[in-house]
Amino acid sequence: MIVLILGELCVRYSVIGEYRFVFLPDSYYYFRLVPDKVIYFSWIAFYAALVVTCLCKNKESWAGKKRLALGISQFIILGLIFWKGFDLYGEQKSYRLKMMDYFTRTEQWDRILVSCKEPTTNQLYLCYQNMALARKGILADEAFKYTQHGPRGLMVAWNKSTTISALLSDVYFTMGNVAAAQEMAFESNIGALCDGNPRMTQRLVQTNLIYGAYPVAEKYIAVLENTFYYKDWAKAQRKFLYNDEAVETDPLLGNMRRNLLAENHLIQMDGFDTDLIRLAEQNPSNKAAFHYAGVFYLLAKDVMRFKTLVETYYGTDLLPSLPVSFQEAVIILSEKDPDYWKRFGVSESIVGRFTDYKRQVLAGRNNSNALPGLMYRSYGDTYWYYYMFK
Repeated sequence: MIVLILGELCVRYSVIGEYRFVFLPDSYYYFRLVPDKVIYFSWIAFYAALVVTCLCKNKESWAGKKRLALGISQFIILGLIFWKGFDLYGEQKSYRLKMMDYFTRTEQWDRILVSCKEPTTNQLYLCYQNMALARKGILADEAFKYTQHGPRGLMVAWNKSTTISALLSDVYFTMGNVAAAQEMAFESNIGALCDGNPRMTQRLVQTNLIYGAYPVAEKYIAVLENTFYYKDWAKAQRKFLYNDEAVETDPLLGNMRRNLLAENHLIQMDGFDTDLIRLAEQNPSNKAAFHYAGVFYLLAKDVMRFKTLVETYYGTDLLPSLPVSFQEAVIILSEKDPDYWKRFGVSESIVGRFTDYKRQVLAGRNNSNALPGLMYRSYGDTYWYYYMFK
């Protein structure tokens, strides 16, 4: 009876979407797949326990040491089942990714960076890492203090899955690309199981408010107001409906509205970097877009396009001074011309560090196999190391 009442309350108050997810094992597997028979183990074990209890309740001999041994053996059996079950059926490989997705939703950027301190080749982790750096405003300063493996660490390829669509929506939103963020949020939402993805529905509320598509935003708000966990957030968004002034004065929505381009363009029609530069030119306060563009060139080792970027925008509102990684790259552009470095305000500390770096490279050039490891100890956090050894 208690189970029936709780199940009814869960469905009535939108904690769980459908009755079949309450009373059947349908919520434990993807509905388009055939589940393994292990899904029925909990029910079999439950009824087996009832039978054993009924058989043993009148056994007076089950006392003292026998009762203790029986209790201990039950815990041992349960421990073995859980230990083996996690190995066979647990999704440990996706745990770290789910953890990063949670930290993104709760905007715990430092915790993402802590989890990325260990070297990795997984582009998804790198994408979260670089997004966290951008959200903290330090992408161009500290990108090479963390593991980097090419430009895919900024923007993974879209594979039409709900997980990647949600990640790309977050990345595009960080860059200030409202159109792309909305597209990926929509793709993730329609591809999600059953009732959609609430976090991406939130994103659709935000993007439609930014565009001024208030009737559409209102429909998404109404959907979230019928949920248990998101209704308070949804109600708080109603103050922006049909109120341009409220949107434009909001720190998030107003800044994102200023990112909207005056002319429509197909996403990445002219290249990933071109989209970023357009966004930065539209809203010079959007440093994330410009820094993403610069770091994109550095990760691709496209020093000539980076040179054009720096020479075009240095001293403007987009690039009043060079971040650390940009200064390190400027030295590479003209290694033998210190006057060129001074033109872009490369600091004396970075010049001095490059002098030491170059001296150690020249000293170890006869030991090419060991050189990368030796240089990594002192210079693994520099663009010079990335450019030369990765």
